[in-house]
Amino acid sequence: MVKTRLPHGRVAVSGDFAGLVFPIPWLLLIVLIDSEMNREDDSMDEKASQNKILALLAKEWDYSGPPGILDVSEIVAALPQAPSQTLAALKQLFVAGMVDMNQFKTSAFLTPEGYEAAEIRKRSSEHGYRK
Repeated sequence: MVKTRLPHGRVAVSGDFAGLVFPIPWLLLIVLIDSEMNREDDSMDEKASQNKILALLAKEWDYSGPPGILDVSEIVAALPQAPSQTLAALKQLFVAGMVDMNQFKTSAFLTPEGYEAAEIRKRSSEHGYRK
């Protein structure tokens, strides 16, 4: 959202509210609503990134056997998203105990809990449910 200050304490904004002119107190409300919507979108993106990583590591587990070890660079290359987004999701999964890493943090693999979570998400998506 881009804000342009107008005379008499009014502000014009672009983005979802393009072309509208608001008194300054209303602008604060719009900014708060807009930032809350972005935060919800970000958390949905984070969950989707985590699910992609879990699914990828679960496939490796199934094909190569437990624990399904992949190099972090292979995970980043395999997913169609920004590397920073993949690394952030990988870190969140590590903190949650779903993924473990080698001591140098160059390889990642599923914990039994992570594999179970991946299987639950896989089954729920096959039946049309979203977690």
